[in-house]
Amino acid sequence: MIAAFVAYSIFSGLTKKPLEELVYMDFLNKYLLPGHVKEINISKDPRTEVFNYRAEVEMNDGKKFFMILGSQESFLAKLDMVQRQMGKQPNQFIPVKYVNG
Repeated sequence: MIAAFVAYSIFSGLTKKPLEELVYMDFLNKYLLPGHVKEINISKDPRTEVFNYRAEVEMNDGKKFFMILGSQESFLAKLDMVQRQMGKQPNQFIPVKYVNG
């Protein structure tokens, strides 16, 4: 019985579906503007020298996606601008956290 549980735990961990990648325009039009985004976590991506940051985007329904950021500063500036254009106050902005990748 214990062996079956351990095997199931290992197998289910290995079959975890990888996150789907989003491009910025899909993020904007399908998720941000309609209000589906819960939070964004930004981490350093050690796998590349050019695009150093990755944003993991969590939706209100629990789904997660990721985006490769060309410039974290540019992404954050656009995110700020769009949310202001949506009429949101800074205390209503989507939380953005920096995490260790």
